Amino acid sequence: MKLLLILLTSVLLSACSSTSVQSSQERELASFFRNDPKQQRSEMIYDRRIAQVARAKANDMAQRGYFAHVDPDGNGANFLISKTGYRLPANYLPPRSANYVESLAGGHDTAEETYRQFLTSASHRRHLLAEHPVYTAQTRIGVGYANVPGSKVVHYWVVMTAPPSGTK
Repeated sequence: MKLLLILLTSVLLSACSSTSVQSSQERELASFFRNDPKQQRSEMIYDRRIAQVARAKANDMAQRGYFAHVDPDGNGANFLISKTGYRLPANYLPPRSANYVESLAGGHDTAEETYRQFLTSASHRRHLLAEHPVYTAQTRIGVGYANVPGSKVVHYWVVMTAPPSGTK
């Protein structure tokens, strides 16, 4: 099982490495959150590793036909980010299914519609605008987008935020 997880993570990240540059959709959605007048974070800095995980998650959901914070293997966003070598605070890691960093949206084909969708959800708004103190330290952001016609949702959006790597 551990070898399967390592191989899956490696495949997902290598599939994204050729597209490590933000797409226009990803850049636009990140910009909406950075520039929102209600944003409580002092800064939001794009992180390539977090963006790769977000993009891999969007593609994985489309390819494997699920839409959830925990993938079919039982892995949550915190675990997936940590597998890249990004050092999350120790209390972020157990259990493997933990998610303190990810918001998901699906169905809309534009960043603006997706941004509005996120803001209508209290839990997503709290995360993405850092309306709760736990999120204000999460100043690194990565956005993933996948457009997969014929899949369950077609348009998959993943926004991940995290504290700077190695902070406690």
